[in-house]
Amino acid sequence: MKTTLALALSTTLLAGAAHAATFTDLPGSGYFGGTVFVGAEATITSFGTSLYFGGADSRPDSFCAISGSSCEADMEIAFNYAVDNLSFSTGGFNPGDFVAVSAFDAAEILLGTIDVFSDTFVDFSAFGSISRLFFDDSSTGAGFGYAGFSFEPASVSAVPLPAGGLLILSGLGGLAVFGRKKKKAA
Repeated sequence: MKTTLALALSTTLLAGAAHAATFTDLPGSGYFGGTVFVGAEATITSFGTSLYFGGADSRPDSFCAISGSSCEADMEIAFNYAVDNLSFSTGGFNPGDFVAVSAFDAAEILLGTIDVFSDTFVDFSAFGSISRLFFDDSSTGAGFGYAGFSFEPASVSAVPLPAGGLLILSGLGGLAVFGRKKKKAA
């Protein structure tokens, strides 16, 4: 019974915990020397002349898609697995900068678009499971850098803590009833 209770409790607590992730293997600072970076979490593609890492917006975890000498190229991030609770920050805004960021699911269905006109926090957490982002950049300033990506693998289904508490209580109640029936039978 103790083993069953410990297993039920640990499963409930693990299901309720968020497993936030970020890009773990971005290359060092500077021009990447190519238009496609394949990482552990996603493939980042610039539709310009290059990618730039670790200096856009003065953050070491930032990057942008280069067109000429500025961050004004369209870009795509194709995740290696569907993600939930996706968010990131934009920085480096100059007058005239604009990007439309569109989210797609695994079936390539458009989930929605967020228009970015300034340095801001971009929150896709209400959009469901996302497999790909497309950055349609129409900037005429210097363009945006993107940093602080946070997301969770979609396969992790979080159980809200109030529901987890009810799950524990119902499990304990079931064990109590089962234990009582077992004693009466003996």
